[in-house]
Amino acid sequence: MITVSPSQTSIFLALLGVMLIGDLIWIRTDPRPRSERLKRWITMTYPRVTLALLPQFASGFFFPWPDWSGNRLIVPAGIILFTAGFGLALWSRFTMGSLWNPPFQHTEGRQVRLVTSGPFAWSRNPIYVGLILIMFGFALAVRSWFFFAAFFLYLAFRRCAMTEEALLEKAFGAEYLAYKDGVPRFL
Repeated sequence: MITVSPSQTSIFLALLGVMLIGDLIWIRTDPRPRSERLKRWITMTYPRVTLALLPQFASGFFFPWPDWSGNRLIVPAGIILFTAGFGLALWSRFTMGSLWNPPFQHTEGRQVRLVTSGPFAWSRNPIYVGLILIMFGFALAVRSWFFFAAFFLYLAFRRCAMTEEALLEKAFGAEYLAYKDGVPRFL
C-alpha cells in the first residue's frame, strides 16, 4: 500500500496550484487576438509544460524515491529551482509584453523591436530556461523518477530556439547578430 505523507501532499498541491495560476496568467497575458489563440492552442507553451508535469506528479505521488537523508536537501532544492523558474518565466513574459509570440513564430506586425532588457540581457531565451527549471525543480521537489524529462524539454526548446534565431536574424539583421554575439542562447 502506498503511503503519502501530509507534507508530500502539501508540496504536490502547492506546486500544482502555482502552475495553474501561472497557466491563467500565461493565457490571460497572451497578446494575440482571442481567435488566433484558440485556433492554435497547441502553441501555448506554458500550459503544455504543465501537462508534461503530470507523469512527474504520478511518479512522485505513487512511486516516489525512497525516504533517505538526502531528501532533506533535494526536496527544498527542487522547490527553490521550481520557484526560480516560475519567476524567471513570468518576468521574461512580462518584459516582452505585447511583443511575445508563440514558439517557432515571428509576427512582423507585432514584433517591431528586439527585446534585450531584463532577463534578456543574460539569456536570449529566458522563458525556456525558466520552464526547464520549473520541470526539473518540480521533479526534485516531488521526488519523481522522471527528473530526466527536463533534458528532453531542453532538447525541444533548443530546437525552437534555433528556428527562432533564424527568424529573428532575418527580421532584425545586424542588430540581432550583435545581440546574439553578446548574450548566450540559454545560460
